[in-house]
Amino acid sequence: MRPIYFLFFLYSLLGVNTIHAQEIKWYRSFEEALENPEQVYQIFIQNNPGLNIPDDLSIFIHLKSIKISNSKFEKIPRSLTNLTQLEELRLTSCNLKEFPNEIFYLKELKTLDLSYNQIKVIPSEIDSIDKLESLYLQSNFISHIPESIGKLSYLKILYLGENHIEEISEAVFNLQSLETFNFQKNRIQTIPSSIKNLSSLRSVNVGFNQLKSIPSEICTLKELEKLTANNNFISALPKEIGELKKLHSLDFTANTLSTIPESIGGLESLIRLNLNMNKLQALPNSVGKLKKLETLSIPNNELSALPEGIYFLKQLKMLGLSSNNLKSLPNELIRLSNLRYLLLDFNELSSLPANLNKMHHLKEINLQYNPLKDELIQNLKDELKNTRIYFAKKP
Repeated sequence: MRPIYFLFFLYSLLGVNTIHAQEIKWYRSFEEALENPEQVYQIFIQNNPGLNIPDDLSIFIHLKSIKISNSKFEKIPRSLTNLTQLEELRLTSCNLKEFPNEIFYLKELKTLDLSYNQIKVIPSEIDSIDKLESLYLQSNFISHIPESIGKLSYLKILYLGENHIEEISEAVFNLQSLETFNFQKNRIQTIPSSIKNLSSLRSVNVGFNQLKSIPSEICTLKELEKLTANNNFISALPKEIGELKKLHSLDFTANTLSTIPESIGGLESLIRLNLNMNKLQALPNSVGKLKKLETLSIPNNELSALPEGIYFLKQLKMLGLSSNNLKSLPNELIRLSNLRYLLLDFNELSSLPANLNKMHHLKEINLQYNPLKDELIQNLKDELKNTRIYFAKKP
């Protein structure tokens, strides 16, 4: 037996799809694909304003993936329903005004992306695509989520950002397999407590909505790794926030937070903490327990001092403190031995830690628009020759 045939025979015995045992060609036009339709597994077309989709798509008997972006076509042929092997369909920025009904016959479909179109309605027949794992519908004109969406038992990824949704349907919280929940840039005012039912969630993005609070039930999501709720009207974090032991990214930028609960110290996996543009006058000392924290970004607040615990953050690489009310910093800053970026612009600093010139590991210090003397800045530049130091006086 020839080596190549033996290899395919071995793959088949092991249950490996021979399609993936070799490099698969992406066909960039239907004209090219029609030359040898039985060899076509993937079609990727973009930037075609006058795209002609063949009437008979059934000749592509092995077709697994269709990706069409930034293109326009008159219609989707009925023969799309004959693509029984199709697993991925992406029609993005194609000026679609309606959800194509032909999609509901694609029983093997796992990924559907109709983002950046003009779709207003998700048909109730959405549950007929019962093997669907990823659904991307961001940047459309959708205002309502049908109850039938809750029957997509394999769905892991749901993107409905940049739509006109005011209320999240309770059906969404029946999606037990859901891992990614993205409803950013809508008009949502509340998140139901039933979000606790989504026990597999790893990522939640509800930024740019009209939320005034986050339900405490979100803190029961033990698998949650990323929580983004920027640009809302949230005035407080749930006191149970520290129970999210796997959380590595927390972003509450541009809200109305005035305090942070001590329980935040329980976020033992946290790597990035963004609290920009709030009303914080102080941070809890418990931030010092965030042993894995690498980025602490809290500009545009009302901080006049930093908690002692902050100097125990040995993994911290970026400390953003721009536009606060800081007048001085202690010598303990030197404990941050991994710090690379120190952003202190737009504060009230009239002096600097005496040992700041020993922090040779710093790549950048921004001291612009602080009432510091030129001589002090020049001495610092002379000592830290490999550090970018930015300074300018207030006009």
